[in-house]
Amino acid sequence: MADPRIDRTRRRLRRAAVELASTAPLGELSVAELTARAGINRATFYAHYRSIAEVVCDELAADLDPVRDEVFRLRQERTMPPVDILAQSLHKVVAHVRRFEPIYRQALDDTDSAVVWTSMTAHFDASIRRLFDDQSSLPADIEPRIAAAFGAHAITGALAEWLRHDDIGVEAVTTTVQRTLPSWWLDWK
Repeated sequence: MADPRIDRTRRRLRRAAVELASTAPLGELSVAELTARAGINRATFYAHYRSIAEVVCDELAADLDPVRDEVFRLRQERTMPPVDILAQSLHKVVAHVRRFEPIYRQALDDTDSAVVWTSMTAHFDASIRRLFDDQSSLPADIEPRIAAAFGAHAITGALAEWLRHDDIGVEAVTTTVQRTLPSWWLDWK
């Protein structure tokens, strides 16, 4: 069982980091500013994290991980068609991006903040690899690691493009992503 004090400290750091990262690019934020907002000292910060970007990515992952967990739970239960599971999870990912929209928007044009998109891509890559590991119906000529990386970058790229254009609605991005993924991705046995 985790130490409640550690959990509390990390939650305070993540909350403060997200608040700050919503107002300025990551490269403009300081550890001193973050620790003051979180009400902890710098030594405590460095006992938990190496950088502000790591804190922000930790919070973003903590928000995305339940979506992945739900996909695998629903997949195992087999109570919902795979296409519906995908649609539901894409809507939840879009809701995640909306919740943290200022951070993701900053990261579109700021190289110091781009790590949040890299983190999201890594999340999708790990999720897709796990899906492929559990899937017995992969086409024989498909290299799963390449396919997972392709899918992860495609989904992240689609979400970034969606954020760049206010005229693209949620349904358009989720439907487009869903319909452009190979059909064999949903052939869950």
